[in-house]
Amino acid sequence: MRHGMIRVENLNIKGMARSARGTMENPGRKVAAKAGLNRGILKSGWGTLVARLEQKASRRVEKVKAAYTSQTGNACKHLAADSR
Repeated sequence: MRHGMIRVENLNIKGMARSARGTMENPGRKVAAKAGLNRGILKSGWGTLVARLEQKASRRVEKVKAAYTSQTGNACKHLAADSR
C-alpha cells in the first residue's frame, strides 16, 4: 500500500446547486449568475469523483467536514481566517 488515507471534503452538492429563483413574493437575485454556477458545479462531477474513489480505495477514503478546510493548516492545524 503506497498511500494510507485519502481525505475529501464532505460537500453538500445538492445544497450548493440549489436554485436562486425564490418565490413570487420574494424573488431571487442574480438568478442567471447562480444558474451558471450551478451548471459548473454539476458539470465538474465532484460527486462522481468521490464515488469512484470510494469504489476503488474503499477503506482508505475519509470524508471530512468542509468547514474551515481552506483556512486550517494541514500539518500544524493553525486556523488563519485571513488565508481566504
